[in-house]
Amino acid sequence: MLDLEDISLAGELACLLEVSATPKPGNVHRFSNFIDLTYEDFLFSSVALGKALRRINYGEKFGEALLKSVRILKSLCKAGNTHFGTLVLFIPITLVSFSLLKNFGKLEKKEIRKGLKDFVKNTDVEDSVNFFLAILEAKVGGLGKLKDKSMPDLSEKDWKDKILSRKLDLYSIMSYSSKYDLVAKEFYTGFSISFNLGLKSLNKYFNEYKDINLAIVHSFLEILSKYPDTFIARKLAVRKYEYLEDGFEEGMRVAKKYSKRAKEILELGGLTTKEGIKALIDMDEELRKKNLNPGSVADIIASSIFLALLFGWGR
Repeated sequence: MLDLEDISLAGELACLLEVSATPKPGNVHRFSNFIDLTYEDFLFSSVALGKALRRINYGEKFGEALLKSVRILKSLCKAGNTHFGTLVLFIPITLVSFSLLKNFGKLEKKEIRKGLKDFVKNTDVEDSVNFFLAILEAKVGGLGKLKDKSMPDLSEKDWKDKILSRKLDLYSIMSYSSKYDLVAKEFYTGFSISFNLGLKSLNKYFNEYKDINLAIVHSFLEILSKYPDTFIARKLAVRKYEYLEDGFEEGMRVAKKYSKRAKEILELGGLTTKEGIKALIDMDEELRKKNLNPGSVADIIASSIFLALLFGWGR
């Protein structure tokens, strides 16, 4: 039977497995680094993230737990922001799992899914403020400026006043942000991609091939094939335009091309055929040359792995 320590260990292992899955095109993995971040940096940060999850208290609020976790990672790892999006998804899973174990002594898919939906809807204004403080603390880049002044914008000095005066809870902010950010969409929808696609795909491929690396890489491609990566779209938008809204659709057209490539790689057999492996490596190399990274999908495959470990992989 799982206990509270097991939950944090599952989160830590999920991060280690996610970064070690090779090759996930455009991501850091065992054979490829970024200019400023290495595979080893992600290993260190994954272990630090496990420590952060162990420091979360039963009943702690999301924003408070996120800000505290970011500070723990920052104090232990000097590599910079590696896991912010992952933390945004892991903390609700951890807190809801804590609650279910404490109150019922077991974890069930149906109850965790319901608990996550309720959890994100019950976030408040304080969570919003701490969420934005955590973004600043982690030095998350590539956000871009917003033309729409109805929502808080970290490029503006009045972001906190806007949250407080308009009483913007985090659920409302994530609802708006989901137009431009896949992790925000995952949070806002109660982890719909992780449950409906990621977890099912991980179990399907693992049961068929008994290979965790293949299961993760193929599941990553499954998600990417159906959900163009917003991190790519935003990165392209802010490179060229002052405001995110002006360039996001242009960026999404590029992201959709890589979604199509992911689908084609799976149709070629992915890691099970020479043709699939070549196509996968070609896509990986192309994304690196263009300095593009499907980082949002990486965060969602990580949350899917976390859930698979909690429920028992392959079940």
